[in-house]
Amino acid sequence: MVAGSQPKLLDVGALEVVYAGVVQALRGVTMSVGAGQVVAVLGSNGAGKSTLLRAVSGTLGMHGGKVTAGALRFDGAELAGRGAADIVRLGLVHVPEGRRIFGRLTVEENLRAGGMSVRGRAARARARDRVYELFPRLAERRDARAVLLSGGEQQMLAIGRGLMSAPRMLLLDEPSLGLAPQVIGKIAAAIKEINAQGVSVVLVEQNAAMALAISEAAYVLELGRTSLSGPSAELAASDEVARRYLAVAGEPAPGADGLPADDHAPGEPADEAPREPASPARTLSRWQPPPARRGLPRPRAGVGAAAGSGGAHAGEPQ
Repeated sequence: MVAGSQPKLLDVGALEVVYAGVVQALRGVTMSVGAGQVVAVLGSNGAGKSTLLRAVSGTLGMHGGKVTAGALRFDGAELAGRGAADIVRLGLVHVPEGRRIFGRLTVEENLRAGGMSVRGRAARARARDRVYELFPRLAERRDARAVLLSGGEQQMLAIGRGLMSAPRMLLLDEPSLGLAPQVIGKIAAAIKEINAQGVSVVLVEQNAAMALAISEAAYVLELGRTSLSGPSAELAASDEVARRYLAVAGEPAPGADGLPADDHAPGEPADEAPREPASPARTLSRWQPPPARRGLPRPRAGVGAAAGSGGAHAGEPQ
């Protein structure tokens, strides 16, 4: 599938990735992302979603992976052989799964770390103010240590730190993971705002309902291969996607707010999932797309790289 009417910004062609020289994680994956698009990448655990983002962001080698075939281009520039920092300087920033914030540092210090390579105090201040405008809760807690933030606030901080370099494209890996439905809605709204400011987004998600609602196009990976691709609205309406990712069985009766009544048990954090993460199907059908906000400034060109954007977590191939 091509990137639609927008100029092609990211081009992944027949990508093959192997871990430790023996485990093949991606098998001929092809993907295009147009300028200004939100593109979703769906699939179950082990499908190769995180591996795809690592290959694009230059962090694959940190996990023992290697691109063995295929093409990777960002705005016409070859990504193969480039380090993560160089790729960030091109305007492509990866926010990995697991948040990966600096727990001992404050919110302000985390954002400062994200803007270390940005030249000029005024440019760094503009980037920070943009993050605080997008996530007012972070502004309120700017002096709090990151380890003391709630799960939703930590995810906002992870995204905010990535935005400190004013990227042209943001790679988001499972930003809704482990969060309660209300906070998933806030994160989705923030992604829509980021895109409205001119940033292209590649959104890796198991929460298919949220991802398909806010994206223009989507790819579904299975066992390292692209099994489905197309406009998000068409995939959301297809029987195959509904059966695999959107069907719900045995859902509890909703409470007054439209969520299951046990989602608000007394004493549980307001923005954390109140139990072990549910299966994607349980969480998906309860999510509703949030309204988009407007009026934030577009990112300024020429702002440099964000520190820590390539810090994808260690673990087995995903």
